Amino acid sequence: LQVPALMEAAEQLGCEPVVVGTGRLQAGALEDVEADLVGVERGLLGVGVASTRGHMLMPATIARFQSEHPGINVLLHESENQELVSLLKEGRVDLAVATVPDDEPGLQVRRLCREKIVMLVAEGLLRDVCDDADEAVREAGRGNMAPLSRCPFMMLGKADEPGALSRRLLERSGVRPWVRVYSKNSETLIDLAARGMGACFVPRALAMRAMSDHPDARLRAVGLGDEAAITISAAWRDSDHVWSVILAFYELLATELAGGESAMLGLEEA
Repeated sequence: LQVPALMEAAEQLGCEPVVVGTGRLQAGALEDVEADLVGVERGLLGVGVASTRGHMLMPATIARFQSEHPGINVLLHESENQELVSLLKEGRVDLAVATVPDDEPGLQVRRLCREKIVMLVAEGLLRDVCDDADEAVREAGRGNMAPLSRCPFMMLGKADEPGALSRRLLERSGVRPWVRVYSKNSETLIDLAARGMGACFVPRALAMRAMSDHPDARLRAVGLGDEAAITISAAWRDSDHVWSVILAFYELLATELAGGESAMLGLEEA
């Protein structure tokens, strides 16, 4: 479409067009406006999500979404939480499933659920490094990690929410952790935990799956208290006109979680 027609299309949808130096509207936003105006769903939806969370949430959601919206392809971008927010603000993804403050400037944020974080550790290692393993587990459940000070840890990055949360818990307990492994991949840390290399902090759903997958490792999921949970939200850029496909994906994801996916994944209502 030429500029006059594009301006008219934007005006009919009640949004303010942005004109770039070439005298044309920004291509992505323009295509979204045009598609919504004529009622045709087509294009590429960029979804940002942490890799671990994507593995848990996205397969069922994307499969159902594409069955209902066959003209929309999905580009899944997996990264750490802080990078996802940056990518969203830069326009490199359309929607992010991440931990985002409700009042984050420039974004519309909708809470989805609360994700419990636990410490996953092999029973043998736990008993080797603690004078009283059962008491250490009880104290961890109160948010006190001090009895675990001799335990080797395997940590996610600071930019990943479970990584940041675990560091806060250890620091508050006065523990300077012995970190044997750093990684951005929770599944890698889980496999190492199954080999008795150390303890890691992961979503409860992953911990439950790991205990089932590695029965001989005698893995134990240690609760870390009520505060050891992360609020997961869906977010998109604030605009006079939000592409209807973004809203459709969000609504489907929220429905999937409300319909029993939360219980299966160890999530709570936000």
